[in-house]
Amino acid sequence: MATMELHKLRHRRAHSGSSSVESDYGPQKTHSSTGTDLPSTSPPAYSDTSVISDSDVPPPESTDPHYKTYSVHNLDMQNITLHANQDGPALYTIINSTFTAGAHSVVLHAGPRTTPPIGAANISTFKGTNQFGVRTGASTALEGMEGMAWEELRRTSSWTHGTYAFEWMWADGERRKYEWRRTSSPLMLDDQADMELVEKGREGMVLARYTRGALIRWTVRARLGVRILNSEGEDEWERWQTVVLLTVMTLVEMSRRRARQRKSP
Repeated sequence: MATMELHKLRHRRAHSGSSSVESDYGPQKTHSSTGTDLPSTSPPAYSDTSVISDSDVPPPESTDPHYKTYSVHNLDMQNITLHANQDGPALYTIINSTFTAGAHSVVLHAGPRTTPPIGAANISTFKGTNQFGVRTGASTALEGMEGMAWEELRRTSSWTHGTYAFEWMWADGERRKYEWRRTSSPLMLDDQADMELVEKGREGMVLARYTRGALIRWTVRARLGVRILNSEGEDEWERWQTVVLLTVMTLVEMSRRRARQRKSP
């Protein structure tokens, strides 16, 4: 009789949907620091490796008032736009050019592409120097890049494209050194991995974050947060934000060019 009761008990536990060990979705995940049970069906994050469409990705709403956050969208197969949220209008437009002779590799516009460019970048074809320029004067010419302050954007990692550095001169005349650093592995070889921007010697403060979106990116490509520097004047911070937007979008375009080279016969 005891053996039969034990058999019935095991049968009920094996077919019960309320097991405390496993659910229909497999073992429950446990946070390593708190021990809190996290359901395995929790919504995917921006850096999640699962194949989800951008309709499953929530709009990038900043929870940190120290950062200005943008939703990075594909305007088409080549160009990119930045938005305050997933459904808002384009605040910036990035025009990428690979095969047009004499054209800058990356051109940044505040608003639609019909507005005067506020920055541009030239990507080296081989082992030359990558350069970016930010408009500092009052010129509003649609053609040409008058009034641009040009700087180098150079790779500082030996065997990978994990780090890129540049310098920038502030209004007080001080030149500071900055570095974009990859913070995740490139899961997809056709896109830029997650990155953070820091000042050399002051790495404790993250100045910007680029977080890629879903693997299937019909519209939403990534999320970008730029730290607001209250210590600088409004005009100076806007100029600095242009540097951040231009350099990170140049790195994204460089990553896509490397992907096309790998795919070419």
